[in-house]
Formats: sequence, structure tokens, C-alpha cells
Amino acid sequence: MIAPAPHPNPFTLNEFLLGKLAEPECHAIEAHLATCAACQVLSADQTPVPADSLVELLLAAGAKTAPGTAVTPSFAPTRAWDDREPSAGPPVPPDLNAHPRYRVLRLLGSGGMGAVWLAEHTVLKKLVALKVVRAECVATPAAVERFRREVEAVAKLNHPNIVGAHDAERAGDTHFLVMEYVEGRTLADRLRA
Repeated sequence: MIAPAPHPNPFTLNEFLLGKLAEPECHAIEAHLATCAACQVLSADQTPVPADSLVELLLAAGAKTAPGTAVTPSFAPTRAWDDREPSAGPPVPPDLNAHPRYRVLRLLGSGGMGAVWLAEHTVLKKLVALKVVRAECVATPAAVERFRREVEAVAKLNHPNIVGAHDAERAGDTHFLVMEYVEGRTLADRLRA
């Protein structure tokens, strides 16, 4: 008797739905979906998560890999934070320029889903990181719902090695997540060193 093909993990299914898999793996998942009702329902209900999302990184972290291999996220910030460089990248969203509680100081980094800005909470006089989602990424109700789910997932995380989420907000058409700001080098910089 032939053993049934294993179900694809959520990360692999997401990569399949985004069209990122190599042809042999893509054909294997297509064959599995043709015979597995549970995976058909799962893939029909799943909205593919774009490359720069926290959800993809969390899925990648949970994906099983062969010993000695690492899961590499498919995005890289366009620029790492560095006091010596001028800010480069997207302009500050107009809705944040006049925000009553946050004064944007400088760009920390950007990627496919948006940008992260260093800001000062004007009432608490505390530095925070604002993860601002690009308008195109929240242009539909389904995308806004995906952002809301991401915010809920981040809010549940509580670990000394994970930055904390303080708030999620919308200013005009700009959706953003207010996060703990940790001064120092990025994880990518540390790994390179």
C-alpha cells in the first residue's frame, strides 16, 4: 500500500499560493490538492501573505528544515538603521506628519509591506517604532483584515527577545503598529558580524 503524500505545512502552502515554488514541488502540491479535501478547503480559505509580512516570518520560523539549514526570510530591509546615514526611502506619510501623539524622527528601514519609523510619543516623551503599512497593502477589506490579524498575533507575543507592541492605529488612510523601540544594530547586522 502506498502511503498518502504528507500535507504541506502552512509556510509551503503560502509559497505555493504566491507562486514561489519550483516546478517539481509545485506539481507535487497540485497533485496533493487534487486528492485532499482538507487541504483544498485550507488553500481556498487562505489568503496568500505577501513577502514582507510578520506572518510569513512566523510561518518560516515554524517550518521544519533539514538539520544544519536555516529558513531565510524573503525580504530584506532596503536600508539598515545607521545614525551616520541620512534617511533614504519613502517620505513620511502625510497623515503622520500632523499626528497628535507621535512625532516622526527618521526612517529606520523599509521593505515590501511598508516602512518602520522612529518616533517620539509626544505625551510620554518615549521613543517608539511605528510600522507603517503601505496604502496598497491595505487597499481592500481583506487586506485590512489580514493586518488586523497580524496586529492581534503580535499583541499576544510576550518574550524578552521580541519587541513589544504598544498600540495599533489608523490616521486617515494610514494604518500603523506602534512598537517598542530597541536601540542598537539590526539582527541582520549581528548575523553578518
